[in-house]
Amino acid sequence: MISLNSKPDWEELADKLSNVKKAEMYNFKAKDDNGNALICLKTFQRKDQEGPDHPIYGVYHQEINKTFWLSIAETKNMKDWHFHTFLDRNAS
Repeated sequence: MISLNSKPDWEELADKLSNVKKAEMYNFKAKDDNGNALICLKTFQRKDQEGPDHPIYGVYHQEINKTFWLSIAETKNMKDWHFHTFLDRNAS
């Protein structure tokens, strides 16, 4: 077990982070329909659109010409992401 109060065992941490065989779905190379990487993607559903038949939204960073943008995209299957709009420029 990794404790926040102690120095982590990096091999144990790397093993835990790389063992995604038990995950229902993973995609370390996800991109929006413009080909931009979905960096630090955070997903959510609107409260008035919850459930499997409704879209999932994702807020993420993307780097375009050495500038980070905060963006939002939509998906129905967590694999195919449709870019909606930029939320902020020089985002961190």
